[in-house]
Amino acid sequence: MFYINPEDPSLIVPKRAGIGTTINLGHPVGRAIGALIILILAGAAVTTAISCA
Repeated sequence: MFYINPEDPSLIVPKRAGIGTTINLGHPVGRAIGALIILILAGAAVTTAISCA
């Protein structure tokens, strides 16, 4: 489900099964992208909770 390999210099790697690519969360830029996604989702959840209250 997640690809985390700090030894792999690639940021984007092919999926092991199926078609497509995934982000290497062991890469420094991959970690930043993962953190950004989490922040966006958390912000959307907080905004929704505030607007529904």
